[in-house]
Amino acid sequence: MQNDLTQKKMNKLLPVAYLCILFAVPPRIVKGPYIQNLTENSVTICWHTDGPANSRVLYGLRMNQLNGAIFNNQQLTDHYITLSNLEPGTRYFYSFGSSGARLQADSTQHFTTGLKKNKK
Repeated sequence: MQNDLTQKKMNKLLPVAYLCILFAVPPRIVKGPYIQNLTENSVTICWHTDGPANSRVLYGLRMNQLNGAIFNNQQLTDHYITLSNLEPGTRYFYSFGSSGARLQADSTQHFTTGLKKNKK
């Protein structure tokens, strides 16, 4: 008798559980990307989402060859990823987002690091 009641309850709950899984939508980007703290060998790429998500940035010298990757597994809405050990005076392309969503990328997403400063 107890098993029959439990099974009936489970049969009613399962469709709701499946709907929750089917309609889980990754957070949307609501602001960004934008660049902060650009130097000769580093940059911070920033964006904001409407819900918590991890952070991921891919970068490289060509838009179709983003060989560098930085990940942050913290669930955040304000995302700040710093790329370091970059070459001075070099143009880099990047894409950004989270592991649960398609990375945002296009030909306008690039930056050029500052020129190396001469020491006097």
